[in-house]
Parts: sequence; C-alpha cells; structure tokens
Amino acid sequence: MSIARALEHDAVLIGAVLVGFYFLSTRAGQELVAKLASTAVDATNNAAAGVVLGVGDSIGVPRTNRQRCQLAIDNDEYFEASKYCTLSELFAWEKSYIPPDP
Repeated sequence: MSIARALEHDAVLIGAVLVGFYFLSTRAGQELVAKLASTAVDATNNAAAGVVLGVGDSIGVPRTNRQRCQLAIDNDEYFEASKYCTLSELFAWEKSYIPPDP
C-alpha cells in the first residue's frame, strides 16, 4: 500500500511538471514569466532606491530638486546647486560656466 501511494504521488508530481512545461512553452506562459521577472527586478530596484533615500534622509543629505537646482544655477549659487542638482546637472553647469569679470 505504501509503494502504491508513493507511485501515485510521483505520478501526480510528474503530471504537474509536464503541465507546467507545456504552459511555459505557450506564448501566454512566456509572457507571464517575463512579467513576473520584470516585477521582481522593479521591486529590487525600488527597494534599493528606497534604502539609499532613507540613508540620505537619516544623515541629512537633501534630496535632489529640479526647481531648486535651476533656481540656484540661475542665481550662480554653486553651493545651493551642489545640494539640489544631480551630479550630471552640476557637471554640465560647471563645464559651461563662465565666471564674471572682476
């Protein structure tokens, strides 16, 4: 009786695996796997971004702010721009910056 139950359990397991392989071979199955993988990657990226922002907030690093960045650039305030601009914006401004004549 025990051997028969084990074989029955194995047959069910093998059947489930075969149905799974068949489903994954279809277009719908492939799209489902792609969506699940994409969701997992997005969740990981969002979690990492949340950790970085949380650490920055806890130690007092201001978040980037496009409006404040542009205002600081317009007023030639390098220190303020360094707080609110992204690094690429800050480098682009520095590269194009021409200091005023004394």
